[in-house]
Amino acid sequence: MIYGHLPEDPQWQLLEHPLTMKQYFMLPHIHETFFELNLNIVSPVYTHKITLEPGQSYGEVLIATSTDGVELSGSLRDKSDTKIEGGDFVYFDHDQNLWRCRFAPQKVGNHPILIFGGKKSKANKSTLSCAVEFNFDIDHLSTATISYPITSSHFFSYHLQIVKPINTCYIDWSSDKNFPYCKILVRSPNDVHLSATVADSITGMNIENGTLVNFNSQESLWQYLFAPAASDASYKLTLFARYVNENQSHCFAQFYLQRIDKSMLQNYSLLPFTYGSFHEAKCHLYEPLDGILKRGSKIRFHCRIPDAHEMNITVDGQ
Repeated sequence: MIYGHLPEDPQWQLLEHPLTMKQYFMLPHIHETFFELNLNIVSPVYTHKITLEPGQSYGEVLIATSTDGVELSGSLRDKSDTKIEGGDFVYFDHDQNLWRCRFAPQKVGNHPILIFGGKKSKANKSTLSCAVEFNFDIDHLSTATISYPITSSHFFSYHLQIVKPINTCYIDWSSDKNFPYCKILVRSPNDVHLSATVADSITGMNIENGTLVNFNSQESLWQYLFAPAASDASYKLTLFARYVNENQSHCFAQFYLQRIDKSMLQNYSLLPFTYGSFHEAKCHLYEPLDGILKRGSKIRFHCRIPDAHEMNITVDGQ
């Protein structure tokens, strides 16, 4: 209760080390949700100021809960109070049994930090209530800046690992003009299947034949390939996962692909259309990656299908 009232007599603070009035005014701003969820700030202790972790490009808030039925999320803001995309990464550390709330500023200046919370049974990041506020004032960045992909609780519940890219929410376009696709690599347990969509980040319209999800059985990695439709748009890449016995896939991460120089799209082509059974069989299509085959051309198909005993090719329904 020290966050809401400072007793004049230090003994009634009920703290091992009582606070001074100056320390009391340094406490983070606490909201009602903080008490409703019975949260406990492990770090930083008795201050609203966040600092960069030693040798890192992010600051961290550690929060413990008395129950596992709590969901937290975060938001890093700029001086105009606009949310910085890719600026927060909040997850539950099962080894330490606490929430790690990481915030990565892109430039120097003052950054308000908001941490939201709610009951897990009702948890939806758009409806969680603000629990506590901090302040992240950056006067210099000695290391390269980073950003985080947008992740949901499913990222952790499915025990997924993003292998590439690292420490960024943005996808780089391939510098190889003979391989005109951008790529994401994800590792998952054997009983989890992955899929993806690519959409115009402004209109939200999905790009047909814009994704191909392969499974590299030799490295036990899922390979996402994305092919945008034009150079004058930015794109949102959404990744999904489901257990083998589940009927519905759940979004676990989102990345962004920025506007592309036209010179990078000289060899652009639509990706092949795949069905659910392609992912269920954990196929890997090496070639052709062009979804539209030229009439009369000779095509070499190179595809790996783990444990397959027979394969059938149908052309024009025959």
